[in-house]
Amino acid sequence: MSFSKIVLTIIASLVLFKFILSEKGQHFYYRYLTCNVSDEFVYPNYTCYAKSFNRSFSAESVSLTLRKPLYQVFIDCKMMYKYGTIYREIMRFDNIDFCKIMEEGSKNKLVQAHYGLFNESVPGVLHKCPYTSIDISNQAIDANKVPSIFPSGEYKNIFGYDTKDRKMIVESTSVLTITSSIKDSFGK
Repeated sequence: MSFSKIVLTIIASLVLFKFILSEKGQHFYYRYLTCNVSDEFVYPNYTCYAKSFNRSFSAESVSLTLRKPLYQVFIDCKMMYKYGTIYREIMRFDNIDFCKIMEEGSKNKLVQAHYGLFNESVPGVLHKCPYTSIDISNQAIDANKVPSIFPSGEYKNIFGYDTKDRKMIVESTSVLTITSSIKDSFGK
């Protein structure tokens, strides 16, 4: 290739790269967060809420103390997308041995990405078992660490934390709004 073609290719690449970077990023806003806890496993002085700051920024806070250390925890996770007035499930993880993942890791790429994102967003919460408490204070989702794969819309996330014999420890339900450059929806 001649020198002028190389220069034009580099300039075109830089312009395209600048266009991609200037695209409007995504934004996460918690609408609400609720927790259902088991009195058998959690002391009653827990907190679980989402807080809004100036209607442009929101964060979650969860603080609970367990009655006894947990050495084995299983997680069920559902993510749902809102279509009109109903939510439809778009992603699900069932009966994942959380302590085993923290100890050995996982080969499932979705699980790796999910827990990697959570670990970066809330450092110190994900660690090897046993668990004696959970303390997340005013934690927002860092949009720069989440891959921009989710279309704009309202999402409901349900996380269930269970024992080996399927006794519920905590179930949290959060609804959040994602504003993204992707305007499609799931399943169209």
